[in-house]
Amino acid sequence: MMMFTAFILLLKANIVSGSFRGKNHVNDIPAMFRSTYDKYHGQYGIQALTKRACKGEMRERMANFRKQVEIVNDVNDDKSLPYTAGLNFMSVMTNEEIANMLTLNRVNISRWEAEPDTEKRRVRREKEGIFKQPSSVNWVTRGALPPIKNQEQCGSCWVFSATTALEGNYFIETGDQVSFSDQESLDCAQELIDGGDGCQGGHMVWPYDYVKAVDRLALEKDFNYVAKDRPCNMKGVPNGLKKARVTGWRQLPQSDSSLLEAAADHVISVGIQTTNTPFSLYRSGIYVCLPDKGCNCQLWGDHAVDLVGYGKGYWNVRNSWGARWGDKGYIKMSRDQDNICLINTVATIPTFQCRKDQQCDKWDGDDEDEEEDEEEEDDYDVGDEVKCGSIKHFGGRCVDLDDSESKGAILTDIGCDRQFCLTDKGYVQDKVTDLCLTTSNPNRSNNLITFGACNSALKWSETSDGFQIQGGSRCWHPKGGRPNPHNECKIVIYSGCTGDRLSFKITENLCWEEISGKKLGKKLKGDDKTQLIEKEFDDAKDLCLETPGCKGLYYNKNKGYQLCGSNKPKDGKNKEKIFVIRDCSKACEAGEQRCDDGECRERCDDDDDDCPPGTTRCPDGVCKHIHMCEH
Repeated sequence: MMMFTAFILLLKANIVSGSFRGKNHVNDIPAMFRSTYDKYHGQYGIQALTKRACKGEMRERMANFRKQVEIVNDVNDDKSLPYTAGLNFMSVMTNEEIANMLTLNRVNISRWEAEPDTEKRRVRREKEGIFKQPSSVNWVTRGALPPIKNQEQCGSCWVFSATTALEGNYFIETGDQVSFSDQESLDCAQELIDGGDGCQGGHMVWPYDYVKAVDRLALEKDFNYVAKDRPCNMKGVPNGLKKARVTGWRQLPQSDSSLLEAAADHVISVGIQTTNTPFSLYRSGIYVCLPDKGCNCQLWGDHAVDLVGYGKGYWNVRNSWGARWGDKGYIKMSRDQDNICLINTVATIPTFQCRKDQQCDKWDGDDEDEEEDEEEEDDYDVGDEVKCGSIKHFGGRCVDLDDSESKGAILTDIGCDRQFCLTDKGYVQDKVTDLCLTTSNPNRSNNLITFGACNSALKWSETSDGFQIQGGSRCWHPKGGRPNPHNECKIVIYSGCTGDRLSFKITENLCWEEISGKKLGKKLKGDDKTQLIEKEFDDAKDLCLETPGCKGLYYNKNKGYQLCGSNKPKDGKNKEKIFVIRDCSKACEAGEQRCDDGECRERCDDDDDDCPPGTTRCPDGVCKHIHMCEH
């Protein structure tokens, strides 16, 4: 990367929704640094910014921050790059803090050797009909994995990578989504191997060996992560390996074709290089690391992650730095670069066997998965009264979560990527934390809006001026009532709902669309393995919003509304209805449904039982021969 002078860099930097545009004054870098530091230091264990802080340490943080700003500028200004970058919690870390998170190199994965790849084997299997490579795979939308986790200030990426592979392949073997304990492997796996400190680094296969040896692994809810290594003591902690046991692990041949074939059937633990690259600043798009752009990630592996699928031109990779890093915790890495950042150098898969006294429902390979990438062009939202998206104040700042214990709602200009849903029932729910926005005293002006449990939260309705308490006359506004609030400004209740300062808008809007005589696949199941079904339509829509991977509803008159993980209609034997989430600008109007000919009408041809034989009900509501409908 080309090095800019500090003066030119300071003139160049200006954050607008996570990207840099235009020019700004030379005092912006310190202000940006403090804003970014304050935003993240509590959540990620970065030391508190106080007067007692070591001057040398703060100089190092500021120097690193300047470099990060420069890299973000370079990436976002280069229109030839297919990805974007943005500042995050790593932008204000010291070199030691960053190194403590990237510890895979301490076990030197370059010593690992795998059998050579045989591309001919995969081609032969396809020709013989033994195996057909799907065009895309997404184990996240298939429901194989729990929400994104955060390793925090502990070099435990090797543990999180192994745990994710265990969770994903346990799902593939048993059909059960689980969240295993990362802390058990951190405490016990390395102790079994060499007695070292798990936060100082390790290898992904050590948890496999540990779990196989002791035939146990706790669930996350029974043994929470504390981001530090402790003596192994699992006495009295239940075993979460109920249905299947770990029988071992296997390493893949070192090639992209081996990764591609294995990813169709498995979640894969992989090691990659992130040091001396823009990887940590990734925000969206397909990440590339090109030598002619000054990026080289073919030197050594330093970080463990997971390959959780692929699409056209990219690997879908899951990180362990929380949902506020990257694209909600994930990164798309280019498949056009062979072995990008050493992704195929040390790729491993744990193996499972169903216990004799258990019934394991293995993944059946739903063929709809091939269309997932095309479905994602729609951002999901619901109904005339329900929307999802970023909540933006008229001045350009977005609603975000204060990382302190108060969990207050604040305004920020460091990215507008937090997604909220205004549900049919009136809750404003954050998609990352599943918490809803509420206030402890709706009758008191300047009472803070905070994130809390949805079942006890206040209900809201969106007006032209902002969000108003249902049945009341109080709305949101920035604390102090400033029309141009400062960064990190808290959001409070205000008596009265007029004025620009109250204009909070959800930026995206999509709707439910009804389609007659069709069916949907991928029926979703709850924790108890029963299908997710609601009798009432409004309840089903709310549940769908709250359920990861839900994209539509299938109406069965005998059961009710079944939640589905697909929004691709299929022909059905029964004349039932489905409801899928669509862009409102493309969806049918309320009271209409999508018919087989692609048109929106109050009634479709198949429902026109009252028309005489040989005729159909035309859009004008009159029964005619079909060719007459055009006149």
